[in-house]
Amino acid sequence: MTRAAQWQRGTCWLYCRRTDALVAWIGPVHVSGGTVPMYACPDCLNALERMAYQRLRAQGPHIHRRAGEQR
Repeated sequence: MTRAAQWQRGTCWLYCRRTDALVAWIGPVHVSGGTVPMYACPDCLNALERMAYQRLRAQGPHIHRRAGEQR
């Protein structure tokens, strides 16, 4: 993980869904009807970061597009 985080006990909202895990806030989730905070544990954050780096490498150097955005 490359970013500083404030950790607390809670439920991981990413892959493992562990409860009473050490988690950090990673941003808001917007759904119809509202916005809620999203938390993730270190293992799931590392997995997410690996997937992001793999995507960046697959896209080639200096190409940063949003999902679904065309060239």
